[in-house]
Amino acid sequence: MAKISISFITNLLARVRNRHFFVADVIILSLTPALALLLLVDASAEFSDLRLSLIVVTLCGMTIKTAYLYSFRLYKRFWQFASVDEMARLSLLFGLSLATLFVVFYALRGLGIVSSAYPTSALVIEALFAGFLLSATRFSIRLMERVRQHAESETGFKRVMVVGAGEAGVQAVAEMQRKSSLKMFPAVFVDDDPQKRSVQIRSITVEGTCDEIPRIAAAHNIGHVVIAIPSAPGHVIRRIVKICQSVGLQTQIMPSIAELLEGKVLVSQLRPVRIEDLLRREPVVVDETEILSALKDARVLVTGGGGSIGSELCRQLLSYHPSELVILDHSENAVFELEQELRTNTNKNSDLETIVHPVIADVRDLKRLSIIFAIHRPNIVFHTAAHKHVPLMESHACEAVTNNIMGTRNLIRLSDEFGVDRFVMISSDKAVNPTSVMGATKRVAELLVRQHAIRKRKAYAAVRFGNVLGSRGSVVPIFQKQIEKGGPITITHPEIRRYFMSIPEAVQLVLQAGVLSACGELFVLDMGAPIKIVDLAEDLIRLSGLEPGTDIEIKFTGLRPGEKLFEELFLHNESYESTRHKKIFVSRDFSDNADTLSLDDDVERLILSALEGRVSEVDELLQRIVSECQFDQYHADARS
Repeated sequence: MAKISISFITNLLARVRNRHFFVADVIILSLTPALALLLLVDASAEFSDLRLSLIVVTLCGMTIKTAYLYSFRLYKRFWQFASVDEMARLSLLFGLSLATLFVVFYALRGLGIVSSAYPTSALVIEALFAGFLLSATRFSIRLMERVRQHAESETGFKRVMVVGAGEAGVQAVAEMQRKSSLKMFPAVFVDDDPQKRSVQIRSITVEGTCDEIPRIAAAHNIGHVVIAIPSAPGHVIRRIVKICQSVGLQTQIMPSIAELLEGKVLVSQLRPVRIEDLLRREPVVVDETEILSALKDARVLVTGGGGSIGSELCRQLLSYHPSELVILDHSENAVFELEQELRTNTNKNSDLETIVHPVIADVRDLKRLSIIFAIHRPNIVFHTAAHKHVPLMESHACEAVTNNIMGTRNLIRLSDEFGVDRFVMISSDKAVNPTSVMGATKRVAELLVRQHAIRKRKAYAAVRFGNVLGSRGSVVPIFQKQIEKGGPITITHPEIRRYFMSIPEAVQLVLQAGVLSACGELFVLDMGAPIKIVDLAEDLIRLSGLEPGTDIEIKFTGLRPGEKLFEELFLHNESYESTRHKKIFVSRDFSDNADTLSLDDDVERLILSALEGRVSEVDELLQRIVSECQFDQYHADARS
């Protein structure tokens, strides 16, 4: 029976159109004046005497009210989702129509068309009758829709708890109520705001706080939770997810404010909770006007354009309308895929007129780079190309030197030769007190950028930050693959910690730092607090619906060559100052050898040693140039 009634209601709602409301309105408006008059006259003879006047009043009232119904666009509404707005429009409509009818009524009475015996109060009573009946016919559709939803919630729909009774939560509920295809029935709200407790929103009650989720979920037979708090920081999301996981509730989340501001998603789009949500920080706000003034109509070159940072940099650059974008990378597949993506986005948005140039080249090849600079004449260079995998570079030190140091020097020299206005190099927190070849090479690259900027008074800068979530080779995708295979997750040490930020956030700050640059600054991004890798692994396991230690084992393997327990963002002899952007700092103190000719000589010898494969000389020269560099026993083990 339930299935039959649901089918009947669904079919009926599907067939109701606004033309049906028009027919119902005509019928109602033709009867309500007679009903009102019958209430006010006692004898049938008296009613008969007023019959002609009744016909005139009925036709006038019907004409006026239907005209207002059309002008208020009430025949273009979806009454399954009627709300306070529709009720307010109907109330205003009947107030205006009654006032208009009074004017017409007295005019017709003055002309003798309507009898003076016709009671004026009949107009008010008729308006009340008509208002009630016209509203009832429309809001009965909303009632039937709610009945259908409740019925379907018992027959296959997920009963959903919405966490967050703010604007986003209300929008999520409206989307569930609007789209039966989602198969989601919003049954209850929870919100930590005590003033919202017991409040009803879209007929759904706010029944408690997040700490009461287990009790409320059991009381309402909830199996699914939607977190609808786009502005919530990571620790709040982590707490809610942990509570939900403790009682086996499936969890989805609405996009963060950062995702919404980037225009990538809509508020109504739900997705599974990701590790980025658990580490969520307040969204980055950059000075769009300042960045636009620097990048609009510029010719921009991005090295390492096919990589994680480089590709996101290219995506965001398009929104600032450079005249040309040169994507340079040694990987042809990465460049090809990114070029196709950017061209698709450009075709979708006619405002984007940037010419995209895919270029396959190695930053170590000075002659090839020289040809590229001569052809494209870039105004701005973002240098993201680098070998970055610490343990791998320990056993390939010469490759790290030629790519990270010689490649940077090539680009600096050509940028000077071809009059590049701004040069921004991406550095790493591993350049701080380095214990690895990779970190030492990035520190040397920082020194080269600063030295050249000071010598030539150029707006060249380096930007230093830590790990980015989801980048190639980062722990998150590695852990995810290990979980898919059933484990174990391998971690080098139970106390190892790292700084993390999202790729879009890092790129936004890199763009902002690029326009803050004046001469040789080393910018350091605010990475927040470092995170224990073991906590990250446990969160990923739980997000996969599994339990750490029970379903997926975590295995500690020991520190790898060149790896540190803790990363740092500043050297011991560096002081830092705030910039006009609260998430970007600038380092003021560098090593003394940054401005001396010995740096040129030492780097020349270092590159020559690397090209000739003299690994021991490479180690010695790296430690000479970077005085704070201290290779440890792990490094020695990698050489043996």
